[in-house]
Amino acid sequence: MFNLEDDDTLTIELLNKIIETDEQYKDNEYLKYLINNEIISGISYGNFKKICEFIGKEDIYNVYDYNFLNLICKNMVLLYSDVDEEDIDDPEEVQHIDKIKKSVDSFYEIIDSGNLNAFDKLINLLLENNKNKKDKIKLMLDVASNFKKYSQLVDEIIKKGQLDFREKYAVLGLLKFDTEYYDDQYYKSDYEEYERDFYPDDEVINNITTLEDLKKYTDACYVVQISRIKELNEDDYYGDANYMIKNEITKALANIKYFGNESLDTIGFETSSLKELRNSVTDESIKEELSKYILFMSLIDSILKIDDLRKLKVIASRILNFKKSNDTIYTIYNYTENMAKRIKEIYAHEIKEKLIDFTNLENGNNQLYSRTNSKFTADSKMLYDEDITGRKVDYIELSGIDYVSLVHVLNAYGEGGTLKDFKTPRIIGKEYICLSAIDETKEKIAKSKQDDEEHVCLLFSNIAPDQLISESFEDLYSDGDLNSLSITFGERENFRPIKKQIQLNEGSHTEFVLYRDSSNGNSIYPSGILIQNEMPTQAEINAAAYLNVPLVFINHEKYKNKSNSLESKSDNTEPYKPTSEDYRLFRESLMELRDSINGKGKGR
Repeated sequence: MFNLEDDDTLTIELLNKIIETDEQYKDNEYLKYLINNEIISGISYGNFKKICEFIGKEDIYNVYDYNFLNLICKNMVLLYSDVDEEDIDDPEEVQHIDKIKKSVDSFYEIIDSGNLNAFDKLINLLLENNKNKKDKIKLMLDVASNFKKYSQLVDEIIKKGQLDFREKYAVLGLLKFDTEYYDDQYYKSDYEEYERDFYPDDEVINNITTLEDLKKYTDACYVVQISRIKELNEDDYYGDANYMIKNEITKALANIKYFGNESLDTIGFETSSLKELRNSVTDESIKEELSKYILFMSLIDSILKIDDLRKLKVIASRILNFKKSNDTIYTIYNYTENMAKRIKEIYAHEIKEKLIDFTNLENGNNQLYSRTNSKFTADSKMLYDEDITGRKVDYIELSGIDYVSLVHVLNAYGEGGTLKDFKTPRIIGKEYICLSAIDETKEKIAKSKQDDEEHVCLLFSNIAPDQLISESFEDLYSDGDLNSLSITFGERENFRPIKKQIQLNEGSHTEFVLYRDSSNGNSIYPSGILIQNEMPTQAEINAAAYLNVPLVFINHEKYKNKSNSLESKSDNTEPYKPTSEDYRLFRESLMELRDSINGKGKGR
């Protein structure tokens, strides 16, 4: 047959020969799809066997479509598949890898036990209206390990067919709870250790089997939280009791952790930033939506300004009591439980609104730009197995038009990136890409010293709302393992309207971190090649020809001669005044919560 080693690379030709001659592979339609679409071209034989082990499980085809199976293969089957824990010095990273492997093993057990359909129904109930496939993968990895432990409870939940928010968060807490993590204090920060004090002990958690037990658990959580809050004094947690109380408040109301210094974990969610965002977007429905978040965050901001522990304890107790006993919280939670995720999507929408669309620039000359179609010709050559000989490339010069674009210099800070990555889906690789923002005020960008097709500067004009992971006006020092959806940052995340990010940047570059693929399967794709000089290099021409995008030159000298009116639009816009019935009902619900916090009305 084939004498292959695990680290041997499989070409398309070899993959086709394998499925033609090997009985265990030849009838698998999904495997043929992976090969025909070049999704697994170039993977190792060892990883090929891992994929085949998974796709040989027939139950998966009754539950998942091919697009979602691709994500499972990338982010579960192959995640950390080649990592040797003995080569890792960081114990926290070892634990993280071990947890992922345990989750994947548990997922396989769920399939083999015939419970995949029940598992998928539970995941969908917990996600509710969230259609983001990456969020689904993350949740599957989070809860797979404990699924078997709570199988009776899961059966009751599926039979009921729905969960109210109290039940949902209790179930999420149970299924995500990692006993080994909490037992080993070496692996986590002090604050995470302290948060454990606000929840029931293991005996209560381990004895939950029914929905009735789940209700008792939520009641027990309330009792423990109230008791711990009342016991707190100034000296607890090394004098940081205020932090812990504020953290419990922000988690209870908004599912967001408290950072300290009167702010949330992520900059950009506070009232002032949301007002900036509302002023920047043009979509009226989004302005209305942001108005609800602004109203809600004004309440959060007012609480975070309080430093009196006694007052904070009273507020926290009243909020927890309101959550437990007042169904008005449902109206509030409909808007706020996924607030952080939704606000990120709105920031992404604002970016998309502002990005210049080169397809709208017509052939010809004017004072703002010029476009010459088919001005340059590609070399007579093959590029990534594609013949680009004689292809014509359009040329655009920007000389006065307002523009914002996202840029990425291929291989500026690493190696291995290719133009082909944007045309052919990758089964192994980074799930994210880092871009920088430029506009008519920003001239400096990173430049490559190498002149070839794999070191050109790419422009991006179209992103999906669910692709934005994070952003900042400065370098975030983002990092993530191959195939991992978990991205870490060395600096604090800082969301702002895109023009504001450019204004705040002083020297280096902004950073916008995006998933390469949206949840609907569409991959991020360049919209142009930014050239460094008025005349492009042949490598830049070839790259544009291969991607079928225009060459773009920014004439900075002409922009320097423009008036200051282009620099920054005034923020002195008329205040937006929401008028919908939906907003009025939300405001009334929030006023009821505020009254409760102030010791008035129901739920105090």
